[in-house]
Parts: sequence; C-alpha cells; structure tokens
Amino acid sequence: MTPTQAADALVFFGATGDLAYKQIFPALQGLLARGLLDMPIIGVAKSGWTLAQLQDRARASLQEHGGVNEAAFARLCAQLQYIDGDYHDPATFTALRAALGPAQHPLHYLAIPPSLFGPVTQALAASGCAQGARIVVEKPFGHDLASAQALNRTIHQVFSEASVFRIDHYLGKEAVQNLLYLRFANGFLEPLLSRDHVQAIQLTMAETFGVAGRGRFYEEVGAIRDVVQNHMLQVLSLLLMDAPAHADHDAIRDSAAALLRAVRTLNPGEVVRGQYQGYTQEPDVAPGSQVETYAALRFHVDSWRWAGVPIDVRVGKRLPVTATAVTVFFKPPPQQMFGDARPSANFLRLHLTPGVQVTLGLNTKRPGAGLHGEADELVLHRQHWDGLAPYERLLGDALAGDLTLFAREDEVEEAWRIVQDVLGSAAPLWPYAPGSWGPRRPTPCWARTVPGSTPTRPRGHPGPAARPGLGAPAGQRGGRMSRARAARPAPAAPRTVLTVDIGGTHVKVLRSGLDPEQRRRFVSGPELTPAAMVRGVQALVDDWTFDAVSVGYPGPVLHGQPVHNPANLGPGWVGFDYARAFGCPLKLINDAAMQALGSYQGGSLLFLGLGTGLGTALIVDGVLEPMELAHLPYRKKTYEDYVGLRGLKRLGKKAWRREVGRVTALLMQALAPDEAVLGGGNAALLEGHLDHLPAGVRLGDNSNAFVGDSGCGPTI
Repeated sequence: MTPTQAADALVFFGATGDLAYKQIFPALQGLLARGLLDMPIIGVAKSGWTLAQLQDRARASLQEHGGVNEAAFARLCAQLQYIDGDYHDPATFTALRAALGPAQHPLHYLAIPPSLFGPVTQALAASGCAQGARIVVEKPFGHDLASAQALNRTIHQVFSEASVFRIDHYLGKEAVQNLLYLRFANGFLEPLLSRDHVQAIQLTMAETFGVAGRGRFYEEVGAIRDVVQNHMLQVLSLLLMDAPAHADHDAIRDSAAALLRAVRTLNPGEVVRGQYQGYTQEPDVAPGSQVETYAALRFHVDSWRWAGVPIDVRVGKRLPVTATAVTVFFKPPPQQMFGDARPSANFLRLHLTPGVQVTLGLNTKRPGAGLHGEADELVLHRQHWDGLAPYERLLGDALAGDLTLFAREDEVEEAWRIVQDVLGSAAPLWPYAPGSWGPRRPTPCWARTVPGSTPTRPRGHPGPAARPGLGAPAGQRGGRMSRARAARPAPAAPRTVLTVDIGGTHVKVLRSGLDPEQRRRFVSGPELTPAAMVRGVQALVDDWTFDAVSVGYPGPVLHGQPVHNPANLGPGWVGFDYARAFGCPLKLINDAAMQALGSYQGGSLLFLGLGTGLGTALIVDGVLEPMELAHLPYRKKTYEDYVGLRGLKRLGKKAWRREVGRVTALLMQALAPDEAVLGGGNAALLEGHLDHLPAGVRLGDNSNAFVGDSGCGPTI
C-alpha cells in the first residue's frame, strides 16, 4: 500500500481500552460528522463483550468527551463491527479477515501495549490482513534507544517504514502546526533565525497539576521520557530545522531528522532533575521514588546555523501555570545610541498552549520629551480554529496516507540518542515546592541564558546579574538592590513596574519586561487584608527589583482609591495607603480595566471579566472607561447573579454559558463596540462552546492583565 493511497477499512485493536474511550471514539464521531469515514470500522479486543456493549461504551465515551452527535453516532453504530478474541489466537485474525470483506487497504490502529506489537503484526501477516495495509502505533516508541530500535525491527518484519504511522497527539495540535507554518510562510524570519542574530532560545512546558492518578505510568517514564524525548524535541525540530525542499511529508521529515542528527547528546552536568514535594504520596508511587517530575536541560545544535546558541528546555508538573511557550531572544544592537539604561532584549515568543499566540518584544520610545525607551510587545492572537481535535486530525491523515505529522524511524531513534545519557538517575534529584518554578538550586543552564535580559527561569535560580563572570553586562554584576531602598533611576530613565492583580482566590504578580509565564501568586480569600496583601507580595518578589507598582483592584476605583471593600476579601481596603506600604510610586486601577488594556488592539472594545464577580470596562479610541455593571438589575436579580461565580454555581455550566451569550449580546447591542473580549478565571469554560456567543467576541488571555500594566504603568 503506498503512503498516499486512502484506506478502505479501519481496524482498532484495544477497542474496549482507555485510549479508545478517551480519544478514538470522539475522533471517529468527528470524522463521521465530516463525511470522512465511509468504510467498515472494526473493533478488536478480548473482553467477552458483544457489539451492543461496545456501542454502549462508544456512547458513554462521547457523552463524557464533547457530547453525542446523534446523526454521526448512528452512522458509527451502522458501520461498527466487533471481534472479541485473544491476540495470540489465529482464529481472531481469521475472523478479522472475514470482517474486512473486500477491503484491500485496511488501516490497523494498535491501541495496545508495545509488548503486543510483535504477536499482532505477525498474526496480521499470517492471516492476510497485512497485505496492502498500514498500521498506526501509539507512543511511547520504546523506553530507551535500544528498546526503540528493537521495536522498529519487530514492526519492520511485516510493515515497511512507509506503512508505519507513529502517532503522537502533540503533533496534531493546531498550535504545533501553526509553528511549522509561521516558520516557513514568513520571509522576514529566515535571516533572523540563526546564530548571527539569536542569542538564546528557551522552551517551557509547565503544568499546574501533578500526575493526576497516573502514578503507575509516571513511575515508568518520568518527565524526560514523558515529554522531552518526544514533544519538546518535536517543537525544537520544527523551530530550528532548515527549510524543506518541498512541502510533502518526506521533505519535511527529512529536514526534521537532519536537525535532530545535529543535536548533541545531552550532558548530565547540564541537566537539573526535580520532584515536587508530595509526589511519593501519590497513588501507585514508590515511597522512595527517584523519578523526576521536573527537568531543566541545555541543548546544543552543532550546525552552521545554530552553533553556539544555548537552547534551554524546562518541563515540569505542579508549577505556577499551565502553559507551553518557546521564546527566541535576539542579540542587542551593537551600539547604544541613547542614554537609557540597557534596553530589554528583543524576543519572538510563540505560545503553544493555552491557545496560539505570537508575541514580538521590542523597545519603543516612551511618550514625552527626550529619547527614552520602554519595553513593549506586539501581540497576535490566533483566533480561528477548525474544530479538529488532535486525534481526529491525525487519524484522518493516517486514513488518507499523509505521513507529515507522524514520527519517522530515524527521528524516533535520534531523539532517544539525544536523551539517552540523562535517563534514570544520571543527574541528582532535587525537591521543589508545589506551585514554585522548580528546585531552589542553582541551575547551570537557566542561570546564564540571556545576558542582559530577563530570561524565563525557575524562581530562586540566579539570573545573569547574580552570576558574575557569566556574561552579565557591566553595571549589572553583583548582588541585587534592596527593593525598599533602591537607588531611584534618573528621572528620564524608564521605570520598572511591578503589576499586582488582586483576585478573589489568588494575588498574582509580574514585573514589566518578564514573560507572563514568570508571574507568581499566593492564595487570597476572605481573610486577606491590604496589609497582608502587601506583605505577601513583598515576600513573593524578594528577588525582583522595581521602582513603581500598578495594582489591579477587584472593585470600583475612583481617583486612585477603592470605593468599597471587596465582598470576597477581608476588611480595610478603603482608605489604605498603598503607596506608603509599598514604599514607591503606585497606581490603583480596576482589575477588569487592567485586563482590558492588555487585550486592546484599537478601535472600541468591551471587556467582561468572568471571575468571582463580573468586571467590565470599555475602551474607545484608546480612552479607558471602567464600568461597574455587576450589581445592576438584570432579570429580577443582578448581572453578577447570572454570569458571575454565583450564577455559575446556581445555573450549572450549560445554562451559564447561555446567559453569558445573552448578556454579552445585550451589552454589545447597547454599547456597539467593534469587538468584545471575555476574560477572567471562568472564561476558560467557554472554550469549545463559542456557538453561544455573538459575532465579534473573542476569549481573552488572563495574562493580559500583566500586559495591561504598559497601559497604566507609564502614568504612575
């Protein structure tokens, strides 16, 4: 079967298993709904089930993962067949050949453990089911280099490499494909992405959650095997590879493989492994486990384009945020023309999760007299999505014979070669506190990534200024300044602003010029007073310097002062002297207004903050007008009673989404903005349900609350 020839039947082994329940059945429904799966669908498993039981299992899967499309589900049931049998029994495969009927080019999806690949592929060949067929195999593709090579030899005894589709859902994500397109569809990037202009590259994959009940699985893999060997190296290969000769799958995979061959095998001395405190108390985790849940690693690419450019990767669980982003830091201008302090580093940041976002960091002139600059960001949001989940996209590609998004044998083996020397306990294991940025231990790779800039690094790791002799620019070496008694900069120099976003559940902070991923937070709640807030912030940012503070307040603000105490926090917020408490110039602004500023792209914008309450703001031609609509009458209650947290708890998610759509449409009709942005902590509940919203509405990124400090910081 040639790779480009379409399949005429789909067989999935492991039909009653967890992967089929979580991923395959939803993907099948999506493909059927699009008319892309007009062929027999045959499930194979050894569970003692009937076809009716498998159909019930499919319905339960769809109800739990996105909902049932009754028309598509009816087609699924009509096309679905089931063979219950042992994978070691030839009769199972005789029955499969009969069920395939006239099909000549089946696609066999092996959603089974790798230990069964050999027996199943041999049985497929013996029964005639492998002739003209191709197979899909799930990661992990081995446990190390030797096992990956052995697994490939086993598969190739029956199937040629051109008929093997190694599926990894990460390559099916819209964001990862957007990276490939961005890289080679924009001519201006090509001369910039090389050692001549790039100073360093950083890639972070952070998750706030732990192993989430997968202790037994994680004990076998750890962070490096789980995401570095595959996901992170896939992202790096797409970012760093040379342009493929053509857009076909072989050319793209040739370029990716060439890049991986140039990556140096990792050195244990440039790796830090960590384990979050409490991991060994997780179910199915060994009491004295030495498995890493965090890793920071330095990669080197020995190629003409990238030689000498440090590439730092950080992955981990129980970190402060859930996000994946790659940041390319550019070299500074060769000469300082203006009298400013050293400008911030220029960068290109690609947010892969949550959502797709491209950000360009640059320095612009600060408004006012003289030539003095400030760090600024140009943000592009990717707003349109075709609705294809990763498995749906990849399964559709496999059925069509498109190998582009599937790892090739040489790519898999090169990836294992790169990480081979740092697997297991090759590097020491350090504990770290949940919610922190990893071990409070000097990290060789993250400590000296971008001299003269503020790299994304774990909290507690020394930056360039704290490591004399490692390239820190003159005037930045030595210890940090005391925050309260720091020498004030010259009047014309740009200020470094600390943004404080006060919420009902957490207080979040970020300093201007830093990546939003570096924001820190601590728990707030009904006992939090303003004095306690200030003490908490000062303790949290003890290693940061700043000379002004911008506070996002969860309530109305008039002339820089709160109008009333927040209902979900402690007393004393009205009349408190915030500037005196922080010991530096300060501006207080409504928190919704702050996030609105960060979301603003011109024209008129209505912002609704769907959090504990309802924050609202309107921006027209750059003029900000905070609004307080939460407690205004709406349907015999208030707006907050319907779309705030109380409304969410009272109505449930489905009805709450409808109310958000109604309220948004009502306000847009009354205020006629060019667009509306829905942000706040509960806006994530609208993802995948945008059909409830009127045209001209987009979901915001909560990190925009910190982008917004550029809108209020300079006026402090």
